[in-house]
Amino acid sequence: MKNWIKSNYLFVLIILLFLIKAYFLTITANQALWWDEADYMNMARAYLGADYWDLNYDIVRPILLPILITPFLFLGLGEVTIRFFMILCSITSVILLYKIGALLFNKRIAFYSAFMLSVFWSFNFHSFRILADVPLTMFWLATIYFFLFAYYKNKNKYFILSGIFLGLSFMMKSVSAMLVLFLGIYILTTEKLNVFKNKKIYIFFLISLLTVIPFFAYQFFVYGHPLAFQKAATLTSSVDRFEASIDIILYIIEIIYPILAVCFGIGLLYMLNYLYTRYGSISKKESYSNKLYFIFLWLVVSFGFFVWLGLMTKMYIDERYFFIFFPAIFLICAIGLDRAYKKIMEYLPEDIVFYKHLMIIIISVLLITSSYQHLSRANYVIKAKSIGGYDNLKQASLFVKSISNEGDVILIIEEFAEVSYYSERNFIHIGMNSSDEIDNIIKEYKPSFVVMSFLFSLGGGYEKSLEYITTNQELFTPIWESTDFINENLPIAIVFKIKRTATQ
Repeated sequence: MKNWIKSNYLFVLIILLFLIKAYFLTITANQALWWDEADYMNMARAYLGADYWDLNYDIVRPILLPILITPFLFLGLGEVTIRFFMILCSITSVILLYKIGALLFNKRIAFYSAFMLSVFWSFNFHSFRILADVPLTMFWLATIYFFLFAYYKNKNKYFILSGIFLGLSFMMKSVSAMLVLFLGIYILTTEKLNVFKNKKIYIFFLISLLTVIPFFAYQFFVYGHPLAFQKAATLTSSVDRFEASIDIILYIIEIIYPILAVCFGIGLLYMLNYLYTRYGSISKKESYSNKLYFIFLWLVVSFGFFVWLGLMTKMYIDERYFFIFFPAIFLICAIGLDRAYKKIMEYLPEDIVFYKHLMIIIISVLLITSSYQHLSRANYVIKAKSIGGYDNLKQASLFVKSISNEGDVILIIEEFAEVSYYSERNFIHIGMNSSDEIDNIIKEYKPSFVVMSFLFSLGGGYEKSLEYITTNQELFTPIWESTDFINENLPIAIVFKIKRTATQ
């Protein structure tokens, strides 16, 4: 069995993945959509001709995910099928990481790193969300794998494939522009001036540029400028970047749990020492130093990119943004685990097979314990989020859809991406409006219903509009409320019918 497993690492991993994903899919299949998920779904519907959603809401969003969603919606397939597509992206990401590990090092390191990604609780959690981060990881890893395969094995046609995946990853999320920086630094520092004589590298970057031209054309024709997404983006530049970097490092150590954190520490120290003592061999293609240098740059450049942007602060750190360099972290963890195994074996008698088997058992126990920690956390988070307030928004929205006509207009206080997606009705978003402003909106647009949701709208200036609608029952009649409550007196969601006299 040991020999069979050693020969079929990837097969064993895929079977494990399908078992994990199948279990979690039974929990998440009918979960209500979050804001970002509903936003992407609304974009896809807008591409198919839906008139209730204004694409100006999505000026900063790349277009590839909603494009990939449109065939599912066109064929009338449900959200479950789209979630299954996300699962396939997740599984493909793990397979690609395995292939990268095997190409750079060996099957053992490949298995360790891919196993770590497959059980990583946050990656599992987001594998069942209709968000860009998991498909982005897949395209990112595909870019790296085919780039390395073409570069190390002199398979020039794969530079074209890698360039296409680089362009697709950018259209999945524009942060992938950092791949150009990462791969550019790697090539310049290893090839030096020879890179300017290498036509294959030119082809790689040219193909990636040609792939993203449709996105820039889309930005120009829809929003009036090829870089409209960049102009509309808001970046936090006033944060203390040193403090932010410390916060991110501590958070990463916390969420990968102690076992992997120790492996990462061992792997990173080993890598830094090896690169320091053998710096001169970094430029030798396919040397061990060159490969370690690639992983080191992957981690440092991508980490530094986020710190430089100032997007992550102590108040807001979202690990799904880091999925593009978590594979590098897990590769370093795998290197640390493998190095610790080899070092310990050096001090044990070579002629006693028992010690080798004992070390294999110890490593297996470490991986199983780590996987238990991550899968338990994933199970807890997925179950906790499956019964949240978003189900109440879905129910309220479907109720409005059932009693309204296609031409009806509704007013929505917050969560308008989710409510409009499920209701499929034209809407006016109101929030911090005064009573006079709400009256004017009602007279101008003549809406039929108000959907009030309180997941995120309590406080922050919404009190006036909330109070006006909830207390003015001469104009607004409550006809539905959720069974779940924010507090003992306030349901999560309420639907009001607007009396005809209010629109006159």
